[in-house]
Amino acid sequence: VEVVSDGETGWHVPPGDAAALGAKLQEIILAPEAWRGFVAAGRARYEAIFSEPVAAAAITAIAADKLKTTIARPGRVPAAREAETRP
Repeated sequence: VEVVSDGETGWHVPPGDAAALGAKLQEIILAPEAWRGFVAAGRARYEAIFSEPVAAAAITAIAADKLKTTIARPGRVPAAREAETRP
């Protein structure tokens, strides 16, 4: 997932292209409303994709899926039970 969505939350400029960077900096200085729009869109994007509740829900879903897959594997003995069954 891109952190900066080109044209929505900021701009992408080619690496090492000082002229392109300078042009975008000049553009943002001359149009502060564009900067404010990027700030608002960036905050909304953060809340929708990267915020703690969203990240926690995604991690929980991944962990639950992995747990189901591990438990559902035929012949698989969970690690805690393996320790109990060893001689």
